[in-house]
Order: sequence, then C-alpha cells, then structure tokens
Amino acid sequence: MNKFVPLLVLLCVFQGLFCKAQDSTIDINPSDSAVHKKTLIIPFEPDMYMSDMDREIGGVNQLNQPQIVERFRIAFDRVLDNTVQLKNETHTILHDETTANESQLVEIYSGISFVFTPIRRSEKERLITKVIPKKQAPQKEATIKNGEVYTVRDTIERYMKTILIDTTLLERLHEKTKAENFLFINQFELRNSFEDVMQLQNDTYERELRVHYSVLNREGKELSGGIAKCKFDNRIKEISRIVAVSFPCAAQQISKALVDYEQSLVKVKK
Repeated sequence: MNKFVPLLVLLCVFQGLFCKAQDSTIDINPSDSAVHKKTLIIPFEPDMYMSDMDREIGGVNQLNQPQIVERFRIAFDRVLDNTVQLKNETHTILHDETTANESQLVEIYSGISFVFTPIRRSEKERLITKVIPKKQAPQKEATIKNGEVYTVRDTIERYMKTILIDTTLLERLHEKTKAENFLFINQFELRNSFEDVMQLQNDTYERELRVHYSVLNREGKELSGGIAKCKFDNRIKEISRIVAVSFPCAAQQISKALVDYEQSLVKVKK
C-alpha cells in the first residue's frame, strides 16, 4: 500500500490547487467599455510640434522644417500603433507614408481644443509623498513690491490635455471606425535637457522627447493622460536614429498607461 501514498499526496495537491483557482474569479465592471476595446490613434497636429534641434536635424538629414515634422509625425504614429496593438485592436488615420485622410483630420482638429492640466500622480507616488514629504515654501499670492509684481513659481508639472468642443465628434468617429477608445497625441516636443550651463558648454547634455497625450472613451471621459518622456544623447541627429532610440520608449509608456487603466477595472475576488 505504501507505493500508493505518493500518488494520493499528488492527487490531493492538484485538487487543492484546483479548488484554490476556483476561489479566484475576475469581475470586470460591465458599465465601462474600455477593457481591451478598439483604439483610434489621432496624430498630433503639425502646429503642436516644438523642437530645440530642428536646425541640426535639417542639416544632417537635408530636410526643411515641415518635412521634419511630417517625418516625425508619421514615424511616431506607426510606432505607437505597433505598440498599442499588442494589447488592443487599433485603427490609425495616418495609414501610409505619403497620404492621410486629411478631411477626417481637419474634422477632428476642428472639434477639439487643449488646456494645460496638472499631471495626476499614481497612488504609489502619492504614498511616497506622504511618507517622505517634500519641503516646499508656503504658497503665496502675487504681491506688489516697489511697483513690481512678484509671484511664487509654479512647480506643478502640467500636460496638454484634449478638450472636446464638438460633443458629437467621438460618436461620429465610432460610427466610422468602431473604436471605443480615442488616443490623442496632443503635443510633440524635442527639448534640450541639462542640469547646468556647464553641460551645455561641454556638449555633455541630453535631449528629451516629450509626448503629451489623452485617452478618451466614447462619452468624452478622459481615461488616462500625461506626458511620455524619453532622453537620448544630444549627438544623435539622424531622424532614423532618433526614432529608434526614443519613440518605442515613449510609445510603451503611453500603451502602459492605457493597460494600467484597463487593469484598474478588473477586480480579483477571493
């Protein structure tokens, strides 16, 4: 009989694991349609492009400023599409390297506006702030001294947020594309990034890609929003290399923000 003991123990272990798995069920909030739904990606408007390095980029790549903007615009749209579609079905309006649905983009850009909004901190960041509070000078209102206005410098980081002017825009886009989520790239920046002037003088500074974005559902509620940031060496000036070293990083941050929101809708019951 002893030879059957290991088999009985093994069966008991499997039975215990099976029972434990049955105790855990996934509950998705049925009132929210954001979980793994089709996402429409809207590229940034050319006027929302800002750069500290276009003269250098233009010289190395033999491109004028509008050409630089369009190259970055199409490239980021493609990288973002390839990244987001790993988790969500996607639809992108910039569908190839030479043409775009201009009438649809004009309709979208005419139906939205932007506002600078404080970036929402994650629960983890809020907890860290509570445990290790940052020392800050008390906030003061603007005052006048010797005829000059003095104000306290605002250190709160803000991002460019999508605001709907046309309240029927997203429903119309849903009818055309069947998308449930709408990922707006609001502003695209290439900025010099240095701690002090010596880094600039010694050519040891970095550059930073900053992509402002908002994810809205069909009702116009913002599901996620912020700035994706990625730094790279200031000596990199070829567009293909800038795309390779910074775009996937920023796209992954945006995709993760959407996935994190979706996961917040999934509750594990024990």
